[in-house]
Amino acid sequence: MPAVSRIAQRIAALRETARFLWARPAHLAGVLAAGLFGGALGVPVADDTFSYLWRDDRFCNDCHVHDYANEAYDRSAHAGLTTCHDCHSVPLRHYPRNLWVTVFDPPQGPEDIPVPHVEDGLCLACHAVGGDGHTVTGPMPDSLRATVVKIDESALHQSHLAETLPDGQPVTCMSCHGADHNRAHRFRTGTATCLGCHEDTQPEGHDSSPLPCRECHFTDFAGR
Repeated sequence: MPAVSRIAQRIAALRETARFLWARPAHLAGVLAAGLFGGALGVPVADDTFSYLWRDDRFCNDCHVHDYANEAYDRSAHAGLTTCHDCHSVPLRHYPRNLWVTVFDPPQGPEDIPVPHVEDGLCLACHAVGGDGHTVTGPMPDSLRATVVKIDESALHQSHLAETLPDGQPVTCMSCHGADHNRAHRFRTGTATCLGCHEDTQPEGHDSSPLPCRECHFTDFAGR
């Protein structure tokens, strides 16, 4: 049967149902009462379900057992202010796919688990002057979001993001803040991160020991 015919049949059925109820006020009142009662019960249940799925880390931890990552998050600047979804932005199609993999093709070790990819746009929600903070579901207040480092106001952030890596790939937020040695929610950059591209450029201090890059460049990265 063509789709147009099916749609026409459904519309006709709805109209017939409406006429039936309109002619029987008692039936109509019962349907409306049931709808209002069900809606009143469903709202708090739906709200609690949404909060658990999108704001409660325990939902993610049901499958993602990674104590090292959780501990690193608890020590990070994002702890208590953001949720898993704020940065990982997991689409709904992720859940049935991961359930299938868990049942039929479970990972055998850490090497079988892909490294999560975090898009620049997710970082810019808070770390850009014009960032769209409504995507952040965690309890971070707008007043605090306004005080975090904005890369628009950081000359060295802007110059780095305009460059490419030695392998020709464009520089992204995670190139420095999510490098291999800086995974699992640490994000804090250091000399090892800089030396990945800036080899043999580390100066020595007065005692001939290497100076950390942040000793001189921290202010230019921190913006205002």
